[in-house]
Amino acid sequence: MFAAVADSSVEIDLAGVRACHLVRSTAAHGPTSALELDDEAGRCVAVITQFGMVGEDVHAAWEHLAKSLPDA
Repeated sequence: MFAAVADSSVEIDLAGVRACHLVRSTAAHGPTSALELDDEAGRCVAVITQFGMVGEDVHAAWEHLAKSLPDA
């Protein structure tokens, strides 16, 4: 998987991801979800989430996406 934002980019070898966890923490607009990707040793190798202040509409869309993920 490859993602680019502004002047940065990240590439994640999804074949090396062995687990994915949906975690929640409290943020400005309420609970906010993050995806933690772990390797075969159980180490967190990437976190996908929102950073900084986002509008309520962006927060709601992210949480809608997180709620749509299947349970493992």
